[in-house]
Amino acid sequence: MQHTIRHLTAILFVLIACSCAGRPTKSGTELYQAAIKKYDKKKYYDAKQLFQEAVPLLKRKVEIIDTQFYIAKCLFYDKEYRKSAYCLSDFCKNYPNIPQTEEALYLQGYALYLDSPAVQLDNTQTEEAITVLKRYKQQYPTGMYQAEVGQYIRTLQAQLAEKAFRNAKQYHHLGHYQAAVISLHNFQQTYLDTAYDAEAAYLKFESQAKLADAASEADLAAQWHKALTYYYELVEQYPNSQYIPMAQKTHAHILTKVNYTGE
Repeated sequence: MQHTIRHLTAILFVLIACSCAGRPTKSGTELYQAAIKKYDKKKYYDAKQLFQEAVPLLKRKVEIIDTQFYIAKCLFYDKEYRKSAYCLSDFCKNYPNIPQTEEALYLQGYALYLDSPAVQLDNTQTEEAITVLKRYKQQYPTGMYQAEVGQYIRTLQAQLAEKAFRNAKQYHHLGHYQAAVISLHNFQQTYLDTAYDAEAAYLKFESQAKLADAASEADLAAQWHKALTYYYELVEQYPNSQYIPMAQKTHAHILTKVNYTGE
């Protein structure tokens, strides 16, 4: 009985060994070529799996560079933008002077752009995207993606401007007028030619006027001088703004209160 069991066990091992030996092991190049076919058919997940399987087999071979790039692009087209941006960042660092680097840097910035959070969320990722896109513009001044990159930067900067303006405006609505004046001034210095410029100038004047209206006798002149300065800035820079009539009423109110009869 024991002899029979040993005999059957030996046969089983032989069958397993033959089965394993009968399976051809693909080389790195074969895996790479199979992955390319999947990629060309837009089967990015399957392609990525094959590329990743090929990586350890392609070390010190020319295909390794394209393999790493394809992995990052598969992640990008599968909308795994954060992972793709991370891989593309490494690719640009490891291969800074090859033809593929321009596209890699562009895709890194584009991935961060597409993954940029909503206006009300943290700015860190938006700022990171702008930094990478600006790096592309600087490194490739005649690059083929210049137009797209410029548009992405403008869009992201508009998002940052909107958030900065919302925050400053909120200070005004909450009655934190000193904070509003400071935030609105910083907004004007940081963001130029936005859709919020006229309203920012108006709110800065209104906030300063509120400070002047509540100022002590000793501080009234200084506070009013600031408000007057902001009023004339508004009128000079945005003479046709919808906010001018409201600003004129506030201006007239404070002139009357402080018995100010000059310009």
